[in-house]
Amino acid sequence: MINKAIYYILSNNDPVKALVSDRIFALTAPETTKAPFVVFSRKVVPVYTKSGWEYDESSVAILIFSKVYVNSIDVMKAVRTALEWNKGTFVDVSIGDARVTDIDEGYDLEADMYYQTLLMNFTNK
Repeated sequence: MINKAIYYILSNNDPVKALVSDRIFALTAPETTKAPFVVFSRKVVPVYTKSGWEYDESSVAILIFSKVYVNSIDVMKAVRTALEWNKGTFVDVSIGDARVTDIDEGYDLEADMYYQTLLMNFTNK
């Protein structure tokens, strides 16, 4: 599953680790997590041919939260660089394509944090 590969790539990427340490989570972060941190979620659409399952098309939303606006951008750039166009096999997941489809940003008033949203599409087996 693509989530295993994303976690592996980000948690083993030195520029990402320098900015967020080990604060990389699937779906949600613990409420007491120190910013900055990364949270990602996925949607998977299987692709079939006459001979059966061929590969998955995965849409992944990666959110970066930070108390400092510029820091949120720095983390987003590091995450993007780590993932975009990164092909290969990571923890038994084969990635054939990795592209950014959209980038958005905002401010969460309740959490008092800036966020960057990086949307990516992956083809993977």
